[in-house]
Amino acid sequence: MDQKVTTKQAANELQMGVVTLQTLMKEGRLPIGYAQKKAGCCRYSFIIYRHLLDEHKRYLGL
Repeated sequence: MDQKVTTKQAANELQMGVVTLQTLMKEGRLPIGYAQKKAGCCRYSFIIYRHLLDEHKRYLGL
């Protein structure tokens, strides 16, 4: 099973704010997991995978 990471932890590791990370994920511009809109609601759930986050950090040189 893939290890998951919180938005706060991922934002810290990518050196950006949580809101920025969430916006980029909603727009599909941050390939570290996915943002899923909850049915019948305006809120999102963010699923971030450790292996994708680590891969993206290597790509960015972090």
